[in-house]
Amino acid sequence: MSHTVKILSQFKNLKALSKGFNELGWQLTNNSKLRSYNNHDTKVYTRAAVNPEVGPNAYDVGIEDSNGVYELFSDTFGGSVERSLGVGFSRLKVATKRIEIEQYAEENGYDMVVKNLENGGVEIEIAHT
Repeated sequence: MSHTVKILSQFKNLKALSKGFNELGWQLTNNSKLRSYNNHDTKVYTRAAVNPEVGPNAYDVGIEDSNGVYELFSDTFGGSVERSLGVGFSRLKVATKRIEIEQYAEENGYDMVVKNLENGGVEIEIAHT
């Protein structure tokens, strides 16, 4: 049986995490239940990232704040989450980290060049202006 589980990755920057989800086509809502297998997960999450896919296996991601560390919860059965966010949430991790670096560069007067790599990663160059 499929069920919602805690994802091992943790995030510390909610603004970057939210932007990362948005870049990948997901929208965040507050105080929401998740779409999951047979709508089995009845918990109301502080935040939910709504999967842009539709259909019976289009599951969402719950976000909970645990003392400034944002933990993710999802039912990955059926593949809709991984198709969009990457295996092990890899696309989301790359997007979120790039956004964190962009925020730092902007706040500290650095110029930044981002090159997207074929393997899904990014190459980032920053220089002080």
